[in-house]
Order: sequence, then C-alpha cells, then structure tokens
Amino acid sequence: MESVTARLVRRFGPRVAEWCAGTPDLVARLTSRWRLSLGGPLPDGASSVTLRCRWPDGTPAVLKIGPERALPAEQARMLGWFAASGRVPSVLAVDEEAGAMVPEEIVPGTPAENMPAASLPEQWSKLLAALHGVPSPSAPTRVLRGRCKEAFARVGRRLSEPAIGARMDVATWDRAVQRCERLLDTKTATVLLDGTRLQAWSRVIAPFAAIAHLDGGGEGPVIDELLALSR
Repeated sequence: MESVTARLVRRFGPRVAEWCAGTPDLVARLTSRWRLSLGGPLPDGASSVTLRCRWPDGTPAVLKIGPERALPAEQARMLGWFAASGRVPSVLAVDEEAGAMVPEEIVPGTPAENMPAASLPEQWSKLLAALHGVPSPSAPTRVLRGRCKEAFARVGRRLSEPAIGARMDVATWDRAVQRCERLLDTKTATVLLDGTRLQAWSRVIAPFAAIAHLDGGGEGPVIDELLALSR
C-alpha cells in the first residue's frame, strides 16, 4: 500500500494519502455490491488502482478505482463511444460516486513487445483505423487541447526532480509543447482519435514515456530511443 500511496502522491499531492488509506474498505464494499471474485493486483497507471477480478458469471474483469472520482465515468463513456469499433473492452459496471469501474479483461492481453515485431505495423494500423473511424459524439466532454495543456503542466513540474532532470532538459520539454501546439492548430475536424499523424504525435508523447520509464528506475536503450525521438 505504501508504494501505491507514493505513486499517487506524485500525481495528486499529499492529500491523496487519506483516500489511499480507505481503499481496502472501498474495495470490500464494491466487491460485495457487484459480487466480484477478486484476484491479484495489476500494474497500475498514474491515477488509479487496478485489481484483476471475475464478474459473477465468470467473465474475466478488472476493478479500477481512483481518487479522481469523475474519471472512471468519463473512461466508461469513452469506451462506450468506441464500442462500435469492436476493438475496446466492454464496461460491466461503473459508479461515479465511488470513482470505480469494472471493464472486462482482455485475455490473453499479450503486450506488444512480446509479439513478433514484423506484425506490429499492420496491427497498429488496423487498430488505429478502426478507432479513428468511429463517429464523434455531438458534445464530447473533453477536447484534446485542454487535456494536453493539463498534462504538460502537471508532468512538466517533474523536470525539477534530479533523476528526471539529469536525462531531460527544459528545451526538450518545450520542443514537445511546441510540436503539440502545431498539431492542435492544424486540426481540421473533430474526431475521437487523431491517428492520421501518428509519427508526429509520437514525438510529442515520447518525453512523457521517457519520464514514466525514468520514474520506474529504467535506463538503457528504451530511454535512449525515447529521448532521441524527442529531439
């Protein structure tokens, strides 16, 4: 639990410690309410806690909870919009007040790095085409410009941390900001997923991925490749 608290404090600040202390009780309530069979923990992102579980009918699923309570409902709504593509997990339950959702688990869930490298370009292309082709809702709850502004401001503060500042300078970060702004300024249509300029967006996202790897103590070729892409 200490590692979960430390990870979430980096995202939300010290106030999140109180929420972390209450997660065992929250998980117990949700497990009872939705009649879930809990399994082990899954690798967590920057904003949530995830546990493998099974729905009452035996469907493999994931219990996801987080202190930003509106986020699971937004994610569930987004998955619903993308459902027509047939390329996203279905949502079995969501509770906005509790900040919780239960999507189905994608099994076997093979990581891309464990798949034949030669097959990846075609698979990524098909996935992006399917997601990009889903019609946009008439009133999306968030737009990319606002999300990017928030993410750059929040993650950019971490350049002052010694382990991150030693490998990434302000110029690299500012370059990513400028690339992002140029891409946003040249958007001509509203879509759920902007995947027609994948290489350009990859260069914007590369510094975020590098920080995530550095945060986990990563070094070596992966970090070098991400930093090279950021230049």
